[in-house]
Amino acid sequence: MMARERAWVVQLHDDDINTIEGVVYVLHEVLGFPIEGGVQAARDVDKNGTAVLGRYESQEHAEALVAQLQIFGLWASMKWT
Repeated sequence: MMARERAWVVQLHDDDINTIEGVVYVLHEVLGFPIEGGVQAARDVDKNGTAVLGRYESQEHAEALVAQLQIFGLWASMKWT
């Protein structure tokens, strides 16, 4: 079994402000998620408190995505794993 390569993981966190519909809209418009993928991510956040949105080799790319999500009022973060 091959070990998973390290990457920058972008996560979305639960908050008390955004609706599931609003999260789906931002994920679709900003990250290009299909609607179904946005719904699943929003449900995961609602159920688990967080959802992984993607793994990226480039720190700059991950930072840009987090910044875009934050501009739209979502609580997003990234970590090196």
